[in-house]
Amino acid sequence: MNREELKKIKAFYYSYKFCRSIWSQVSSLSNEISGLKQLKNNLYANPKNTKIIVLFILQYIPSWEKGDYLFNYLRSQKDFDVFILCVPNDLQQPKCNEAYDFISPKGYQAINAFSGNSWFNIMDIEPDYIFTFRPYDCFMPSEYSAKNLCKIGKLCNIIYGPPMTTELQDVVYNKSFFDYVSFFFAENEESKKYFERNHSIGVKMGIQHAPFCGMPILEYIHKDGFSSEPSAWNTTRQIKILWTPRWNTDKKIGGSHFFDYCAAICGLVKKENCALIIRPHPLMFSNFEKTGEMTICEYEEFTTKCNNDNIIIDFSRTYLHTFSDTDILITDLSSIIQEFLILGKPIIYCPPSNYVHHTKTMKRIISACYIVNNSEELLIVVNKLINGEDELLSVRKDVVQELFGTTINNSCALICDVLRKDHKGK
Repeated sequence: MNREELKKIKAFYYSYKFCRSIWSQVSSLSNEISGLKQLKNNLYANPKNTKIIVLFILQYIPSWEKGDYLFNYLRSQKDFDVFILCVPNDLQQPKCNEAYDFISPKGYQAINAFSGNSWFNIMDIEPDYIFTFRPYDCFMPSEYSAKNLCKIGKLCNIIYGPPMTTELQDVVYNKSFFDYVSFFFAENEESKKYFERNHSIGVKMGIQHAPFCGMPILEYIHKDGFSSEPSAWNTTRQIKILWTPRWNTDKKIGGSHFFDYCAAICGLVKKENCALIIRPHPLMFSNFEKTGEMTICEYEEFTTKCNNDNIIIDFSRTYLHTFSDTDILITDLSSIIQEFLILGKPIIYCPPSNYVHHTKTMKRIISACYIVNNSEELLIVVNKLINGEDELLSVRKDVVQELFGTTINNSCALICDVLRKDHKGK
């Protein structure tokens, strides 16, 4: 290949990249315009109901922890009528609906999204507001895409897992979904500003809003509303340590890796007379099997050793009561870090690689955590905490007050007030 041919190939490559960039921007703008048109139509729609009808959509069961408290709060209000639509996780087998099986025993007004051979028509209940927690259309049937939902009622979102890094912000607050959202109930001031910057036209038009109302789950934790939930702990005497290892070994998305810390953390049970729960991501062990990092035989040997050493491997769907009973949390990039922070107990943070940039909120949270980069540092910190040397106790209290103090007692009431005022046309 001569120089002239190489120049032509390079020119073609950069032209292709430029065209793709332009097309992406045009596509994004087209989607935004489509969303603004629909949201403007919703703005002037008269309330259809004497009561405020709210529909919650549940597909991914772990996300329900983020909305359950708000759901029950709205149910307790006389001027609200609240439903929950349970969508199958596997769209190829819609008759198998885990979300519905999980919710229906609770006695809520639960709707099976797939009944007979068709999807439930949401217009049958004419909701004023539709709440989602996972802003990804790719998991949903087209009937329940953001574009279609916003034609039925005003689409609202409480984010399931707030992004901890700037790299994840565009992914979590994906614009193609939020272009159709009327109310994004921001968990902090940083996310509020991010939404308003990304949707500045809709905000200026008064058809998109990002009220800072905090997170209902943090209010729930702060008020100890989960005492009736089961706890995975079976001891009350020892120092109780909870470890949430990362589901894979990519240094860019977390630092609490199973193979890096397993031996040291499990050794604490015997050396320091601690109790340990390992709460892995549900896909962690299956992922290790796929990547060849752990065989089935090795997994079985590990679980047997854990049983012999009284180490609990916790896969339960609920975790808040277990959190409450825990003395020390070892974790990394995860939304649960701020949930545990509310409890005021020590957090040991295993940071990702240097290529990751934490959000301003996460940087403040980390300032209240003990940072360790390897198992040796971790053991030093654990030993200090066991001996009562908790140097960051006051820092944790200050950070909680700074980040969550204005919403931690009234997040649900703030959201409820926003809906009431909007419904009355104020």
